[in-house]
Amino acid sequence: MADTFYRTYEAEKPLPFLTPYPGESAQSLHQRRIVAANQQNNQQIVQQQPLVSQYQKMAEEAKKSNVAREKEIRRIYTNILNQISGSESSLRSAGLADIERQAGQLVGQETQQMISSGLYGTTTAAAIPRNVATSFTRPSRLKLEDLLASRKREAQLGLAGFVERIETPYPDYNALMQAQIAAMQV
Repeated sequence: MADTFYRTYEAEKPLPFLTPYPGESAQSLHQRRIVAANQQNNQQIVQQQPLVSQYQKMAEEAKKSNVAREKEIRRIYTNILNQISGSESSLRSAGLADIERQAGQLVGQETQQMISSGLYGTTTAAAIPRNVATSFTRPSRLKLEDLLASRKREAQLGLAGFVERIETPYPDYNALMQAQIAAMQV
């Protein structure tokens, strides 16, 4: 096993030059060259450790900034939902007042038409408020409630969509390994 490592190492990089000791055999010199090459390789591995720690540090910083961004966006959505909930009663009151004002105008217009046509004294005039309530007031109130609910629902869906898109990717160790290999070949 060790011989194959040494052979592959020899094929990739030349072994370091060493001056032979007096009377040293070629085999012994070759073994010393292999030991020196392994020591150089171990030094390169030790030098690459800061690369790994830098990578881990950058990953932690990125994770912290992503968590901070997530908290900020969640806070914004929470504020929007609180504003909608807080203003819902006042918007409902204003909308209902506007509906009642418009309903009153419609009753006045219908009454004016009945007077103009000479039918005001008949029993048909008594049905005007009921007809306005059926044809205008109830549908308008439903539209108002639907509008208020849809505003809140849109904000809730926005928050849910944001939460769903949150990803916590795993570190790309493949890129780290390729960087280490590239550093070793330098």
